Parts: sequence; structure tokens; C-alpha cells
Amino acid sequence: MLDNWQRIEKIFEWSRVTSINAFARSIGLNRGENLYQIKKGNNGISQELAKQITQKYPEISKGWLLSGEGSMLQNETDKNRRVEGSIPFFEKDVIEVITSPVTITPSDFIILPSFKDCEIAAFSYGEAMADSIPSGSTVLLKRSSADKICPGEVYLILSTIFVGIRTVRRECGSNTLRLEADKKDKYDDILLDINDITEIFIVKGIITKKTM
Repeated sequence: MLDNWQRIEKIFEWSRVTSINAFARSIGLNRGENLYQIKKGNNGISQELAKQITQKYPEISKGWLLSGEGSMLQNETDKNRRVEGSIPFFEKDVIEVITSPVTITPSDFIILPSFKDCEIAAFSYGEAMADSIPSGSTVLLKRSSADKICPGEVYLILSTIFVGIRTVRRECGSNTLRLEADKKDKYDDILLDINDITEIFIVKGIITKKTM
């Protein structure tokens, strides 16, 4: 049987909302702190929270949400409303998608077998990473966590002091991360405490338009 956080996480993944904070706002919470407390095991799923979730997503079984028994969906056929392995594609800048205070509906769903574990596909218009991610490219993102950062990989980071895409490296023997841009002549490195990260996505793939 799934625990409290696993049930919340399952609904979050099913909803295709782009971040925990966006999911929290979609059900009427000001921010995701209550959900993070459930993740840490400090809180359970209250009747009020279950009500908020099922009002926003009536397909979800309130009984399953509170107890873990039965099926997640009221109607099991709803499981097939999206093609398995498809990636929500947004015709917007990826930063706008991730940080939007309201839920953004995907423009479409795309199927790329090599990237079926990705959760978001959207445009990247930034210039800081233009060598590796040309402006206007589509980036394919998979949700990650700060404790799983692989130095040298490119991530989209949301933190209290920085939001954007950078190559991430770890300062030796500390919790400090060094965020590096491709255009070092225009963008300085950023030092970021790993504990300041609120959301992080690894850039798993890039789709660029062919220019003639």
C-alpha cells in the first residue's frame, strides 16, 4: 500500500502539473509547504486536504487518497486518457511554465521513446546557455532532487536566489554548487547553497530546429 506522500506524488504525476508548488496552488494552497511536510512524514493527509484535491481533480477517489485502499481513479478508464510515455509539450518558455502561479495546460503531448521518462517539453529562449542550448530549442526535462545532482550535467534550477538553466558543479567538500553559463564572458558563475533549491529538473534532451 502506498504511504501518504506516495499517494500525493502519484496524483501529482497523473495531473501533469509542472511543479509541486504549482500543484499546491492548483488545489488552493498558497504554497507547497504543507505537501513537503507530508513528504517529510510530519503531516498526514487531512480531510480538508483530501477535499481540496478531489474538488480540483474529481476523477480522484477520496477514499483511496485518505486510506490507500482501492483505486486512485473513480473511473479506471480515465487512466487511458493520455498515451503512456507521452511528454506534455508547452509552446511557451520553459521558465514561464515552471514558475507560473496557475496551472498551464499543455499544447500537445509528444512521444519520444528515448525520453519517455521526461515530464516537460518546452522552449528555452535564454542566451546564457546558447552554445549547448540554442535559443528557441525545445528542452526535455525530468524532475530530480538536490541530493541526486550529477556534477557537470545541465539543470533547470528554481531557488530562492536564482531561476534558470545552468551547468552545475559542486564546490569540493561543501554544500555549495557552482552554476556555470556557456557565455562566461557575459554571465558570471553563481554560487548556490544546495539547501536553497526548491525545484530542480535535469535537461535530458534538446530538440533544435534545422537552419538552412
